[in-house]
Amino acid sequence: RALDAFQQTKNQTGIIQATNSLGIYYAMTSQPARALTYFEKVRDMMVALKRDSSQIYNIEYNMANLLSKTNPQESLRRRLIIYDFFRRHPSTNTGIHFSLLEAFCQTYSNQPYTNPDEVIRYATEGLQFGEKLNNLGRQLSFHRHLQWAYKTRQHFDKALRHAEQARALSDSISKQEDARQIAEVQQKYDNEKKQTEIERQRRELLEKQVLLEQSSRQKAQSDHDLRMNRQLLATQRVQQLLKEAKLTQQSQTQQANIQRLKLEKQQAETNMQLTREEQKTARNQLWGSVAAGLIILLLAGLLWRNQLLNQKNTELQAALVRGQSIERKRVAADLHDNLGSALSALQWSIEAIDHNKLSTPEQAIWSSLQQQVSKAYADVRLLSHNLLPDELALHGLFPALRTLTDRLNRNQHVVFSLEVPGVLPVIPPSTAFELYSICLELCTNILKHAGATAATIRLEHTGQRRGVGGSFSKRLWSEQH
Repeated sequence: RALDAFQQTKNQTGIIQATNSLGIYYAMTSQPARALTYFEKVRDMMVALKRDSSQIYNIEYNMANLLSKTNPQESLRRRLIIYDFFRRHPSTNTGIHFSLLEAFCQTYSNQPYTNPDEVIRYATEGLQFGEKLNNLGRQLSFHRHLQWAYKTRQHFDKALRHAEQARALSDSISKQEDARQIAEVQQKYDNEKKQTEIERQRRELLEKQVLLEQSSRQKAQSDHDLRMNRQLLATQRVQQLLKEAKLTQQSQTQQANIQRLKLEKQQAETNMQLTREEQKTARNQLWGSVAAGLIILLLAGLLWRNQLLNQKNTELQAALVRGQSIERKRVAADLHDNLGSALSALQWSIEAIDHNKLSTPEQAIWSSLQQQVSKAYADVRLLSHNLLPDELALHGLFPALRTLTDRLNRNQHVVFSLEVPGVLPVIPPSTAFELYSICLELCTNILKHAGATAATIRLEHTGQRRGVGGSFSKRLWSEQH
């Protein structure tokens, strides 16, 4: 498949490699004829492409080895040609050079090419080459070939000398092999010793990791307990702040009631005093026409004083409304800035907790805390906005009530509606403030206790008037649906 692919892409290098691999395969599977066919193709392609001569002679060497059994004469001829090339280029492939010299010694040691002189020639060259490269195994083989050749030529002294050198090399090789085996055993022992030390260090590391994991779990549990305690303290603090806000609102309501009672008492005293003055004036009218001028002057003074008192009373009421408005603004700002910020921070802290890592009971506690804090934050926000809305001071009662119903309708539990007549007289600020407070209190009670789904705020003007101002009848009720 590789050869077909390279032929389709005309990759000459790939074709050579694939063809050579096929030749090696058939040579290893004892199919010399097919192997020779592929090696010859490789040689011809290399020659055509002018490849390196050493590569070409490597292929020739493989072909000569294949021919050694089927055509020894041709194999010897090719080997001589290859030998001549590698003798002229000794550093090209030392392995093939040694193999050729060894093959020549084997060939000229056996029939029908027995020739001791040729063996001596090639063995001497191989021995020199082996000594140059310090290859003891090759030297031993060539010493034995020289021993056989000189023994065959009856040069026994030289044969004995090469035999002794062969025995010395064999001993040296054996010693080297023994030293190599001892080194291998020592290396194995050192490796096992190192492996044992590594295993011991690994066990110590694992023990340290276990201790660190236990310490981390204990620290995580401590941190979790600390967070739960902080959340509990924060919840208690929120509840305390809510109680304080409720007490503050009750105190303000009581102070407003006291101020209203004081004003009513002052009005009653003023009316009683006016009644006494009128009785005194009536008695004085009996004195006759002589005291008429004095009585008229006295009545004029009383009328002026009464008007002055009414003016001061109006100013006191306006001052009271302004004071209550300022106090409500302050309380609303404190609730929004301080308590609202604290509840918002608490809510963020609770949401930052990864509840997926909590147990089932802890997730239930986490969910309950989140709902309570969200409800508390919504209540505080609604309370801060409804204590003294900006619409009441800027636009009057009716826009303020309309804004109140819009905010109340956001709770999606009770639907509030506002009904106002088309034409209403101007309402004083104090009366508007009291009406708004009454409506706010009644709406709060409806949300908490009525269980209603709809409620209507309706303002009606009866047309009755007293003195300078006017009186209004007001009704607010809930209709259960």
